Amino acid sequence: MHRKSHDSSNRTPICIRGNPPAELWAKFVESQSTGTPVLGYISQPAHAALSGRLAAALNGTLFGQVPEDVIAAIGNHDAGWAQLDLAALEDAVRSFPLSFISMPAAISVSAWHRSIAEAQCRSSLSTLVVRSHFCLLAPRNGDAEHEVFRKQETEHLQRTAREIAHSAADQKRFVDLLGFCDLLSLQLCSGWPAEVQVPLAHPSSKDAEQITISIERNTLHLDKVAIALGTRIFAEGWTRTESGALHSRRYEWTIR
Repeated sequence: MHRKSHDSSNRTPICIRGNPPAELWAKFVESQSTGTPVLGYISQPAHAALSGRLAAALNGTLFGQVPEDVIAAIGNHDAGWAQLDLAALEDAVRSFPLSFISMPAAISVSAWHRSIAEAQCRSSLSTLVVRSHFCLLAPRNGDAEHEVFRKQETEHLQRTAREIAHSAADQKRFVDLLGFCDLLSLQLCSGWPAEVQVPLAHPSSKDAEQITISIERNTLHLDKVAIALGTRIFAEGWTRTESGALHSRRYEWTIR
């Protein structure tokens, strides 16, 4: 679950340069703080769907042409969180849904496993993209759950990679697209307005080429990217009333 905590229409964009993925992640964590007023919620599957819409809009541009299987994998990469997020939303009147970053490692790892299992139902390529993403994202913090997950899934990943007809370079490109769209979707869902340089790679990569992205007043501008102006992307979410009830809402951004 994402806690949408900021309204970008009334804020000055932050400017991030030095280490964009780390700083963007820090800003996202700040937006999920329990001390920050909550304007709404976006589920993990809805965030993933937004990532998929971004990937579809970018297809053939920054990361070259990618198969539809990859776009579908990106749009479903957080499917494993669906049941948890639905239960949290159903109980939202009594208690504030927690952000996914507040979940214990065991719960997150279980959701990652379910997301990978969902990808396995579709194709080996989908499995490779989703499994690679979570292997790269699993924190290297000494937590036993994270360490076991990374070790086991990395071994599975090596076998999966051999089943794929695409080259290692293409496989990396597909995973990079997921990482890029995932980070950008998180930024959009947080509500923080920003002007930021984002690496054209998975956020775990270092020293990658960067692109300037501006997010302000429900618009999204990607520097020197051939996306049709006026293209609209969206995420389905909910807003909270004063009584604590949730109402569905579509959060939208326009490419400019």
